[in-house]
Amino acid sequence: MLPFRRVLFPVDYSHNCEATVPYVIDWADRFGASIKLVHACGAILNIPYDLMVEAAVTWPEDVMDYEKDRLAEFAAKHFPGREVEMVVERGEAAAGIQEVISRDGTDLIMMPTHGYGPVRKMLLGSTTAKLLHDVTTPLWTASYKVLDREIPSIPVQSIVCAVDESEEHEAVAVAGDRIAHRLGAKLSLVRASFPVPGFPEVDATNYQRELVAVSAMELGRVKEAHCGDSATLTVAIAPVLYAVCDEVRRTKADLLIVGRGKSHDAFARAFSSLYPMIRDAGCPVLSI
Repeated sequence: MLPFRRVLFPVDYSHNCEATVPYVIDWADRFGASIKLVHACGAILNIPYDLMVEAAVTWPEDVMDYEKDRLAEFAAKHFPGREVEMVVERGEAAAGIQEVISRDGTDLIMMPTHGYGPVRKMLLGSTTAKLLHDVTTPLWTASYKVLDREIPSIPVQSIVCAVDESEEHEAVAVAGDRIAHRLGAKLSLVRASFPVPGFPEVDATNYQRELVAVSAMELGRVKEAHCGDSATLTVAIAPVLYAVCDEVRRTKADLLIVGRGKSHDAFARAFSSLYPMIRDAGCPVLSI
């Protein structure tokens, strides 16, 4: 995983894709990484049947030649003077990207989301959502709200790591420490302590304090084991989404690092807390 020596950048020619380019260049420069552009193209179905029959022999090759030329033009426009590898795959986008990863390997995927709502994601599945669920490679992504900013959030100067009690907490903390060290960024570790429901006949104040104390102690152990002395710690009494997003705003973070938290159940995938975190964090998100 680390260091990032190979960056894979899926290209779909959208506005969000173009807005991701400065981030790809910045990360590649700072980690000394190579860049591979990947575009996946499916069959052309919306053409008249008689033309499809007439062109049946040559159109797949013609389409591939066209897409290769188009990707080369994109590279020349957005990565001038840089040596980038270009790959065009036949088929659906996520499957094509996975094929390239399986065949060639990569250390980091960088791609935008397209701002689709949870219902559409559940019904169709976005490329980003599929890759978040199906691959183990670290994936950097940013919402359209982040990518629409006039000035990109680079260089990274402040990083927040969301550390929970899952088995992923070690990988998240290690990644945060190494990336912060490489980029010269400040690092904050945050953990959510879920609010204890209050009842008129029960005072839960002391119990809440105990939960916060335990969380703070565990977070301190994570820092001692995996992070430098300069990392700051925050335990927030709030649901995970609010705790993490508030810490991003408080520290003016340029990057949020989280565990993938993936489940192989389809409905859990669609409604994972990772999706609203990517949407609402207000900065790019690197999922480990």
